[in-house]
Amino acid sequence: MEGVSRGKKIAAKSRASDPSLDELLAFERLRFDLSSRFANVAADEVVTEIETALKRLYEFLGFARATFGEFSERGDLSILCSAAAKGLETVPLGRITGFRKWFEKELFSGRTIAFRSWDDYPAPVSRAVEEHYRQRDIVPQLLIPLTVGGNVVAMIALVAFRSGREWPDEFVARIKAIGEVMAQALIRKRSEDALRATQSELARVSSLTAAGQMAASIAHEINQPLNAIVTNGSAGLRWLSNPEPDIHEVRAAFERIVREGNRASQIIVGIRAMFKNDSREASLDLNRLVRETLTLLDSELRMNKVLVQLELIPEPLRVLADRAQLQQVIANLITNAMEAMNTVDDRARTLRVKSATSKTDGVLITVEDSGQGIDQENHRRIFNPFFTTKPQGMGMGLTICRSIIESHGGNLSASAAHPHGTVFRVVLPIETADSA
Repeated sequence: MEGVSRGKKIAAKSRASDPSLDELLAFERLRFDLSSRFANVAADEVVTEIETALKRLYEFLGFARATFGEFSERGDLSILCSAAAKGLETVPLGRITGFRKWFEKELFSGRTIAFRSWDDYPAPVSRAVEEHYRQRDIVPQLLIPLTVGGNVVAMIALVAFRSGREWPDEFVARIKAIGEVMAQALIRKRSEDALRATQSELARVSSLTAAGQMAASIAHEINQPLNAIVTNGSAGLRWLSNPEPDIHEVRAAFERIVREGNRASQIIVGIRAMFKNDSREASLDLNRLVRETLTLLDSELRMNKVLVQLELIPEPLRVLADRAQLQQVIANLITNAMEAMNTVDDRARTLRVKSATSKTDGVLITVEDSGQGIDQENHRRIFNPFFTTKPQGMGMGLTICRSIIESHGGNLSASAAHPHGTVFRVVLPIETADSA
């Protein structure tokens, strides 16, 4: 028998040790049954099925114990499962230690280990093996490396009580065939475990990304009212530091601070509702909401020398929407327009806000600026997460705006304005008797 490790040469087996035809047929039935079971076993049941197969195998063969171990890519052997007859303990699970390391090296090199008597054990492990196995009255051992795809991935081991039995080549080949069915199931389990681990990691990364986007959105949205609070607070302090403080201006600055604080609170409520899918929709007049938002941003607009042209239709524009979220969108679009005109010095910084009813039973709000406009190549990307043309921008504002508008059944788009700037269009379904 090629590739067999022995301390000393085993005596040639006698014809009497050859299996009978009935034994061979019974063994083939066992192998077919085990192969069928492993072909259909689920990945999370592979180890349990291997343990059951080991018990059937050692009982069928009249052995004392059967053990199955798996190799790492580096050749480290770990016992996966072991089944033993009454009166004999199973092999401890996990990484092997002590004298069994010699077996690990031999098996990973692809050599089958077969011992019939004490004289067969090699010198490196003879004393340790004798101390361990003599007290258990174990002598014969057969350990077979199992290969899948040309690589040793596992091993199967059988031991018997003192009997001086032989290990015929046909017997070893049949045991190996059964063992390799188990090894193939083990490889399938490894592959499915690796796939689940990859899917779990992808889910974890997706969760972290979503959390990062939410954090970025909160930072982006809260930054605007916070800046306004700081600006108005500084203005109020300057008025107070004058030899004759202007109480009227100080009061106005403080009122703006209170408004911006309330606006920040509403933004937080809106963002939480958006991510919890728990928006608080109610009937509101879009024209009125636009006016209120412009009032909130009035100090910033005046400070940036922006001329506001308001062209709202006289009749109310009723929509069913989350007030905080919709105001967040309008404030974002106005602030973006204002920032887009910061570098304009050769013409008026004009912000034009219009309202109208659309032809598709909706309401239309447009926010147009006279800034530099958006490059044609960037028009398709401005709503993408983390895309921004601002040096200090996060690229989340327009993404969030579109998400809010779409959650209300509308759409948000942008195009070039003429002769300068950009125009953003918000279309929302008009409130009807059915939606109220």
